[in-house]
Amino acid sequence: MKSKIPPFDELIDRLITQVQKRHPDKTITSELVETFRNSWKYKQPELYKMVKQLEINSNKAESINNRLDERHVVFPIGVDVLGNPIYHEHKVLFKRDYEDPKRYSKKGSKIKYEDSYFFTSKTYVVPN
Repeated sequence: MKSKIPPFDELIDRLITQVQKRHPDKTITSELVETFRNSWKYKQPELYKMVKQLEINSNKAESINNRLDERHVVFPIGVDVLGNPIYHEHKVLFKRDYEDPKRYSKKGSKIKYEDSYFFTSKTYVVPN
């Protein structure tokens, strides 16, 4: 019976890819690769389960990030006593919902205000 577990080198490469996705600012050295190889040498089934879970979590995070759209507007509303400008900012985080395509018209936007779930409004002063 053929094993469903990929070769060890492929699993290590997939693990390194997931580590790079999670920490893009860090560099992967050959010493780290050898550490991975030595620590997972005889644990292929556990490594396979972990790599699969990392890939699933990465895909979920990408899906969530692709569904969110943040829009904000900043406009001046006046000046304070010292002459510093006062700004007012509206910020709305929209959520795209792809699960029910019947909700959207063919002409309209796929992003609806009713789907937004986060709204902030604040006023602040920028000192000169």
